[in-house]
Amino acid sequence: MLICPYCNAEFVEEAKGGTAHRLVVCRTCLNPLVAEGLLDETAAPIAGWEDIRNFAQPDSMTGAILAEMPRAIESLPVLPEFSQRILTLVRDINVSLSDLSAVVSEDQTLTIKLLRLANSVTFGGLQPVTDIKAACARLGLKTISNAVQAVANGKLYITGNALFRDRMRTLWRHALATAYCASELAHILALPRSESLFVAGLVHDVGKLVILEVVSNRYKGPLAGLRDNPKLLLEVESRLAPFIGLHVTAKWKLPPEFAFTTFFHKSPASTPSKDLLPMVHTVALAELIAEVSGFGTREPAVSVSAHPSAHALGLNDIKLAALRVDIEEKLAPMLEISSAAES
Repeated sequence: MLICPYCNAEFVEEAKGGTAHRLVVCRTCLNPLVAEGLLDETAAPIAGWEDIRNFAQPDSMTGAILAEMPRAIESLPVLPEFSQRILTLVRDINVSLSDLSAVVSEDQTLTIKLLRLANSVTFGGLQPVTDIKAACARLGLKTISNAVQAVANGKLYITGNALFRDRMRTLWRHALATAYCASELAHILALPRSESLFVAGLVHDVGKLVILEVVSNRYKGPLAGLRDNPKLLLEVESRLAPFIGLHVTAKWKLPPEFAFTTFFHKSPASTPSKDLLPMVHTVALAELIAEVSGFGTREPAVSVSAHPSAHALGLNDIKLAALRVDIEEKLAPMLEISSAAES
């Protein structure tokens, strides 16, 4: 049992993991906290974080968004258990392609999409493949895992509001490009569990989906002006998306690393866990590479090589430039099979 230092409420974590530091949220006052120790000994404020209640008054724009946040998070499609099974499977050092193809074949729609990917210009061989075992052999564990996660997450980027469809499409392209860049950076840096970094890239901006859900379907009062003011909407997203994204990762009971990369990717130096700091830096840098490569949600304010995360990870201009080569072409087949429009 944890006690919130902001409101003294007692609460139990929705998801736990075997790490010394975990990010949690108080369901009473909504503030994010750092839980320390494997037995839930303490919950402390995050350094530099101001009590959300100080700038989320009921009659304010922030207050109105947070009031609608729980219902908006509930309305998001839950990441399917199937994608979690695949992620767990590929983490097993003893897994075989036969094991993976057997699980993938349980989902007919996914099977069709993986066959399409295996026969794409990027992955296609001299002969087309027509069965999932051959497709898995051609694609390999990493690509299959990434494709499954991309298809699952693409379903989140659907909106019934025509005014926000282009924005949703931009957010999805950005999320997938960030995921790809994070996975490639993991390979360059020889970081473990690159499949986790791909997922971290996919969900790093999930808080923006919640904000769009609120603005497009539940706007009223202080929120009315957001719908027709893109610049103000971007400012609100910049301020609230990491915080709201943390609430989403808690609701979905994702492993601890995704909470850290979602909440701290805009300010990696503030990460309280040294063990997870490389992951946070990787997602932060991957997001910037995606932006400067044309998969952005706004104009980047700094060059890739000048970003603090590039220095922290020890990456030079040559390695960073190599990653950006033909990124749009490499992403095309994954975008095709995971497009929200198909779902």
